[in-house]
Amino acid sequence: MITKELIEKNPDDYFNNFVRLGMITTDPEWNTVSCDPFWKQIFVNKYNLEKIIFNDKLNDRIYIDKVRNFWELYSNNSFRPIEYRDSGVVQDKIDKGLFEEVKELNNLKDQLKEVLTSDSVLLWHEILEDTNPGHYGVSYVEVDVEESKILLLNVFEGDFKIDDVYLSFTVRLGSSGEDGYDMPFNHVINVDGSFEVDNNGSVIINSLTSTSFIDLFEDED
Repeated sequence: MITKELIEKNPDDYFNNFVRLGMITTDPEWNTVSCDPFWKQIFVNKYNLEKIIFNDKLNDRIYIDKVRNFWELYSNNSFRPIEYRDSGVVQDKIDKGLFEEVKELNNLKDQLKEVLTSDSVLLWHEILEDTNPGHYGVSYVEVDVEESKILLLNVFEGDFKIDDVYLSFTVRLGSSGEDGYDMPFNHVINVDGSFEVDNNGSVIINSLTSTSFIDLFEDED
């Protein structure tokens, strides 16, 4: 019986064959990239597995780049097999270490970050409308997103979530007229959203919601 302790002592036998095709098909360009289906029973959670595969002691193993690249794709696909169709022989992708596929993933995250941090007032307007206390308009928004905090729930298109989005913004308080005043604020929030990729390969944000309520004065005594 394979156990976590045995794999920790001798990871080569297990991880050398960890990444594999996930389906039996007659079309070599239609399949999923998957892994040992029993990994969760063995390791209980992803952290125990990651502790092994990202250990520097495995850096010289011929299989480790493939395993790490797969895990990057897998964790950005809600831990589901990644399906490919009509984009090349799927086994070839595995044999080449999934480098191109991770490159595509990182490019997608780059585009998401670019869209989320540009045209900020328009994109973040609805989120910033729901604050306590309320206000009379947003005149400035600057957004900082760490790419490492972007998690896709589907590798290619669909939903995403981002933790620790830094918002710097100015709102109108008191009144929309002469009696009102502008005040700057900084807040860190978590967001969920959905996106799609158009025919030109550009990312389009379809929805963006905050999972964190913005209390403007929560940090003030």
